[in-house]
Amino acid sequence: MSSVCLCKTVSRAAANELVDALQAHGYCYLKHDAVSPTLLKEVKTRGRNFFTSLYPSLSEFHKESLRTEMGYRGFYRYVGASGRDDAIDCFSIGRDIHDPQRLRQDYYASAGWESSEYMPKISRVNPWGPLLEVSPNAGREFQQTLLTYYDACHEVSMDALRHIACALGIKPAQNNGEQLPDDAIDEDYFVSNHSKRDHNLEVKFYPQLGRVARSKPIAEVRGASEKNPTGPKVLRRKTASAEPLLPMAAASPGSSTDRSARNASPSTTPASSPLVRLDKHSDLSTITLLAQDVMGGLEVYDETKEAFIEVPVLEDALLMNAGMFLERWTDGFIEATPHRVRSVGTEDRCSVVFFCFPNHDAVIDPMLQANDNPALAQAASFTAGDMMPPVV
Repeated sequence: MSSVCLCKTVSRAAANELVDALQAHGYCYLKHDAVSPTLLKEVKTRGRNFFTSLYPSLSEFHKESLRTEMGYRGFYRYVGASGRDDAIDCFSIGRDIHDPQRLRQDYYASAGWESSEYMPKISRVNPWGPLLEVSPNAGREFQQTLLTYYDACHEVSMDALRHIACALGIKPAQNNGEQLPDDAIDEDYFVSNHSKRDHNLEVKFYPQLGRVARSKPIAEVRGASEKNPTGPKVLRRKTASAEPLLPMAAASPGSSTDRSARNASPSTTPASSPLVRLDKHSDLSTITLLAQDVMGGLEVYDETKEAFIEVPVLEDALLMNAGMFLERWTDGFIEATPHRVRSVGTEDRCSVVFFCFPNHDAVIDPMLQANDNPALAQAASFTAGDMMPPVV
């Protein structure tokens, strides 16, 4: 598959190519000036070095300072699909500000939480301190690389969402009955709901099975959701109101359950293969940007054929797939991509994953097919934070 080149100026051709790829394959490759091949190589190299060199050099005291029971802003460990001896190590950061509680406190307050329940959790800053104290040079290089990459991924994500809005033909809201041109497009419709830049960047390390001793905290990826029907490309904003959805369980920000089929060629690896490290799931994000090392290992699922296809690695491009927020927003027209990770060869695997999240207090208003009656709509509006893990 060729890559889609994006920039701030929306190209209708690139917009259609991007959405067509998401619908046909469940993913697409992106090239963007904000993420150069040099930056991609650097973030993957420093990410691997964190787990093979920097983190092991820390004392137990400093390691404990990095660990997070929330699976966010710090070090934590998944239980992989092969059981409790299958450890997947993760280091996560969010937007690097000194008062991160301001990103989510409005949502939690309006949702009726007591301040003591949420403030200690949403106030957690990125834990650079132990790294800079023990290994100033390596820690600073790791910090600067991740922060540069975080900002670059935000820029890529926003430009991707502008192109998606263009391809979907999202119309601007009408004020006081104003007449809009037939070709008017609200390119910033999705972007405006991501204004807080409140995302999650994770470096994930998959060591060979049995090579890493168990440690706490251990988080299991879980969750549940429904499938929505698809519709034509011309979409408009929904005006009917409805009750919000209930919160969905998920231990790791950005991960949830398996989803619907994709048109893909089958893989020779059965779904029950012991080499599977992260079982079939879809991302709890708007979109996800992935940089994986040359080992690869990502596979997307075709439910009709009950088989997976291995996703090839393009080392000079980002791989993008749709998340569950985008599926809900488009009422299933763009579906969240079901995928899994398995071991390839005998070496360790490292990937860097950027989960693009909407603002916690953003209202996700599922769009209707053109000419639909809002009174007959089945998809309910909800606040994004209602779908996020409440522990985050």
